[in-house]
Amino acid sequence: FQRCDLDQSGNINKRELIKMCKQDGNVAVLFGIPRAIRQEDGSRDIFEQVFQGLDVNDDREISWEELRDWHRGRCRGGAFAGELGSAHGEAAPSGGEPSAPLAA
Repeated sequence: FQRCDLDQSGNINKRELIKMCKQDGNVAVLFGIPRAIRQEDGSRDIFEQVFQGLDVNDDREISWEELRDWHRGRCRGGAFAGELGSAHGEAAPSGGEPSAPLAA
């Protein structure tokens, strides 16, 4: 989470996520979005769908809690079974702040 929160605001906005996907293919893989986001090839639509799925409260940013809950749901649903284990981070300690980046 902290790697994607480039401005250290406590949230990840679209610009930050696009930039990190471009810089680090592992971030793109984690979110299931293309590394390069372009309007003309449909990758922007994929990005928007994923981002909106993460941004539960529709504030146009992803909070630590939203990312944590999304990640938990993906793991429980089997989307990343065996792929995203404890090496990618666990729940935040009490207080809700991440102690280590979540896979990024």
